[in-house]
Amino acid sequence: MGGRSGCLSAWDAARIRTWILGCVGLAIGVWTRSAEAAALSYQAQLKIEAVAFAPVVSSATGSVPVASDGSFTLPASIFDVDATVTGATTARQVLTKGIWVFHNGPGMFGGPALPGGPMPLLGKVKLFAKPALAFPPATLTLTKGFSTGTGTAMVSNGMTVETLSLFPSAVLGSWLASKVVQSSTAPSGTKRIVIGKRTRTGFDHRTSMGVGAMNLVIPVYLDRKVNQQFVLSAPVTGSLSITFTPEPARMGLEGATAATLVWLGLSRTRARRVRRG
Repeated sequence: MGGRSGCLSAWDAARIRTWILGCVGLAIGVWTRSAEAAALSYQAQLKIEAVAFAPVVSSATGSVPVASDGSFTLPASIFDVDATVTGATTARQVLTKGIWVFHNGPGMFGGPALPGGPMPLLGKVKLFAKPALAFPPATLTLTKGFSTGTGTAMVSNGMTVETLSLFPSAVLGSWLASKVVQSSTAPSGTKRIVIGKRTRTGFDHRTSMGVGAMNLVIPVYLDRKVNQQFVLSAPVTGSLSITFTPEPARMGLEGATAATLVWLGLSRTRARRVRRG
């Protein structure tokens, strides 16, 4: 018979079954990608603040696989720095210029439940003292200071030997999602006195799937000795800011799934109306 008389036609039933299967397929695809590592786009900035120098800043964009717990590995060499910075000097702060040449190694970071992790900086910094002191430039490798260990350089003006040491503090070699307070110290009698502080705050505000913003901080120190006598300890602070967003393809897939679910709901509503006559 030509009329529907309260029941679905075979064509309508087949169409709904087809859309149900398609919706299930899309949902399975989204679930599978969510359960495994999903590619997220990122915008990142690395900043190094050293003694009284102007900050060294490098930016990067790209995409990385992020696991379901939010952990990820930041690729090596996305930050490639060749920068010369200067800064004001004081009686205690005698360094006038720094030449930074480095790139990052892989950064292996945990999810929001266990944020932070190691990311070495591979390269060197050449430090220049006041011309009146007649010290030649001192070159320090960054790798140990921003991973584990101490990088040391010794220079002499013929009468005095200056020793510069770069080393990490707190959790050795780790970028932290926590508040970091660093102090510049100098000798005063038998004690060290604080002559300045720097405070930076790390955090991980991402969702459980790794979407959102985070900021990681690593505290490093530069010590200066003259003829093996301590003169100054100054903070070198690394800050790594990253914001993750879903890639357009993933957003499109999830949007298509949502649209299919809406269409299916409308189709089922129309079907019920047909059955009721």
